[in-house]
Amino acid sequence: MAEADILVAARDAGYRRGSAPSFEYVNFQARADACLALIGSEVAAVRDVLLAVAGVITPTTGSLVVRGTELSASHPAGDGAAGRLHALLARGRGARMPRGSVGLGVVSGAFEVEGAFTVEEAVRRERLLRRVRNAGDTLEYLSCFGLATYADRTVASLPPEGRARLSAALACAGGVRVACVDLADPFCAGMMRASAARVVGDLARIAREQSCALVVGTVEPTVAVAADEACALDLDAADALAACKGADAR
Repeated sequence: MAEADILVAARDAGYRRGSAPSFEYVNFQARADACLALIGSEVAAVRDVLLAVAGVITPTTGSLVVRGTELSASHPAGDGAAGRLHALLARGRGARMPRGSVGLGVVSGAFEVEGAFTVEEAVRRERLLRRVRNAGDTLEYLSCFGLATYADRTVASLPPEGRARLSAALACAGGVRVACVDLADPFCAGMMRASAARVVGDLARIAREQSCALVVGTVEPTVAVAADEACALDLDAADALAACKGADAR
């Protein structure tokens, strides 16, 4: 993998909520033109890793580099003036990426979408917020995510797979190079594993078409293996992922 293709790199990254660790010693790389599945045994940890990649929360240990920007508050970027500047930026919150660097799908309680909106309205609004040219041409964009037939449906009336696809469409809006989609979020609750795996397979295609890194969070190993690459966030998830890959090999 060429270094230029690596858009996200985590090395022993960790985050604590108060006195309790959310995730610890997380290591992965997400590359351009590919879908990376992050599988964890805890929904909250999966969510927090994606929020960290999106720059919403700041890792408290280790290193997390997204599009060349070190986001961890504990990892100064070298010595000299650049290092001192990073340390100043990182004090308590980490450095910040340029606006529009990373897209984030639905996160319940933090980044939600109005249930009364139609799918077309919700996506058009997000594309306008991200200053997409020709944002009115939304149907073609929706078709890339398998959402064209849902365009006139309200968000509240969508089936689970439709909600997952909408979350992905919102995350990718604006031509971002990195997009984070949490399939473990309650917004996607009720989706069958086969449906979730189908969504992930489509996201791998979209990553190639849009030349971005798509980072998908899940707690289901059968969903994770549908991605181009899969990485476990903890030992229990690693065991589940290995067992799933072993079953596929047989």
